[in-house]
Amino acid sequence: MKSIFKLSFLLILSIILISCVQNKGGAIYSQQPSQEEMISWNWGKYPSNYKKIVESELNKDAPKGKKIYYEYEGKPEKIWMPNKLGVGYVYGYGGCVVQSSNDIGRVKYRYIIRDGMVVVLEEMKDSMTLF
Repeated sequence: MKSIFKLSFLLILSIILISCVQNKGGAIYSQQPSQEEMISWNWGKYPSNYKKIVESELNKDAPKGKKIYYEYEGKPEKIWMPNKLGVGYVYGYGGCVVQSSNDIGRVKYRYIIRDGMVVVLEEMKDSMTLF
């Protein structure tokens, strides 16, 4: 019984630790871009105002007049993910943010910013989903 508890605890801890792994070319996708391809990408300028960019996008759907808090899991880094259309990749600077308030609770999002715009903003419903 004690070993089952330890195994369950380790599994849950592992899931938490990888829930927001940022892809730096070592992703678990069937088709990874080559190093040459990634070098040729125009990643855009580093978004030093990333908090303002992400929060303005998230605030579009937030309850009006309520205090909302944001927790960022590190600063944005170069990341990529397969395009959901099945062709090519979406890339830029991204990471994870947790939005919280009394009305909505805590919701975790992944984001990618390129050229000052949010190009990916997705709620992380499945903690096993990686970039």
